[in-house]
Amino acid sequence: REASAIRKGSVESDNSAQLGQEVERLGGLLREEKQEAAALKASVERLTSQVKAATQHHEEEKQRSDKAGSRAREEEEANVRLRGEVAVLKEALVERNSAEQVSNQQHIARLEGEVKVLKEALGRERDAAGRLR
Repeated sequence: REASAIRKGSVESDNSAQLGQEVERLGGLLREEKQEAAALKASVERLTSQVKAATQHHEEEKQRSDKAGSRAREEEEANVRLRGEVAVLKEALVERNSAEQVSNQQHIARLEGEVKVLKEALGRERDAAGRLR
């Protein structure tokens, strides 16, 4: 009976160690997801800056075209194209950011839930191992 209890304690200790390792692994994955989310945010900020620069460029081109007289029509057509491109970039940026943000939040929440469940299981395993001793 004593040998059986020792074996059972050893198995529970192994299970507890495995759960601890899984908690650490999931914690690492969670940190990676958070880093990816931060990188995505930086990318969105960079793209937003590019959109602002394109918009400013568009405004500057429009002012030049107003002064140019004979070239005004050609430049206005270019400005219309730029406004369309800026609008498409803004729309794509907003859609991509929203979708990836939701996906990242869902993944982070799922990983946090898994970590919580594993921590609870680890606590129960440790409690059981303590009672066996």
